[in-house]
Amino acid sequence: MANNKGWISLHRQFEEHWLWNEKRVFSKAEAWIDILMTTNHSQQKVVIKNALYTVKRGESLLSLKSWGLRWKWEKSKVRRFLDTLEKDEMITTKNETQTTRLIVCNYDNYQTLGNAKETVVKPIKPIPQANPKPKIEIPSLREFCLYAESKDNDYKLKKSGIVLKYNAWVENKWRNGYNKPIVNWKTTLLNTLVHIPKEWKKTETRL
Repeated sequence: MANNKGWISLHRQFEEHWLWNEKRVFSKAEAWIDILMTTNHSQQKVVIKNALYTVKRGESLLSLKSWGLRWKWEKSKVRRFLDTLEKDEMITTKNETQTTRLIVCNYDNYQTLGNAKETVVKPIKPIPQANPKPKIEIPSLREFCLYAESKDNDYKLKKSGIVLKYNAWVENKWRNGYNKPIVNWKTTLLNTLVHIPKEWKKTETRL
């Protein structure tokens, strides 16, 4: 047995769905649903043939001809259908100069109070992925010193300080003096060489 209690919400975007846009002659039920989806959810002002109209919540402004084009009905059939809805106290109509004002009775019965201000569902933003941790490359002491030698003419006078710097970084889990990870050790070493003092020693640490 079908459950005919409660109600469902139908988004206005359904008007853009291929099921709704199928070329057909509307049934009376489809015409009624179209009225509900076309009716304003909030007060607006519209201009029709240079005339300004205020359309309140639960109202729409469309001529009988316009309804007929939407539903593939003759104008006379539209008029009879709207008369039937009025007799059933589902709508009221009012002739305007350029159009017909249609007012849905008890409009809020078709809309929850929460929808009185047409909730706009914002698209969910993709959660930004955390930047992957940079891959830390720790060179061997030999590679470290050979690179320093290729970049500094005073390498032999700084060698002991360079070795001490390498060992200090290794002990600190390859972090610099500011406790930041050393991502590009070559660039960091180049910036450090100018601060390593020269030492006049006869003995040098062998690799």
